[in-house]
Amino acid sequence: MMKLELDMKISKLAAITLAAFASVPATSVIAQEAAATAEAPAPELAAGQTIYGPSGEEVATVVSVADGNVVINTGTQQATLAATSFTAGEKGATIAFSKDQLNAAIENANKQASANHEGHQPATGAPATTPEGGQ
Repeated sequence: MMKLELDMKISKLAAITLAAFASVPATSVIAQEAAATAEAPAPELAAGQTIYGPSGEEVATVVSVADGNVVINTGTQQATLAATSFTAGEKGATIAFSKDQLNAAIENANKQASANHEGHQPATGAPATTPEGGQ
């Protein structure tokens, strides 16, 4: 049962991260998830701060905070999440994923975003772009 719950959380994070990379406002989705899964007070977040996982392990570092969004870096992956994704834990700001789970979710979301971007076609009536000098 625990693995299923973790897989569901990873899937939700991947969807949220995908939405962020696709330039779709993900704040409300993340806020709904945070409200449903955590009742802990919101932590203060600042650049350089360590983010901890559910077992108290170091998971990521805050790169920047702006407009309710937090850019984090796990050492191998970087993602933008809503500030509501984090709760105040014993050691500091906490997220519900281990480092490996977070890296896997971000990597999966990046692959999905890349695949979606490659299949993007101009809207009907939009001018087609051509190389300089081309027709």
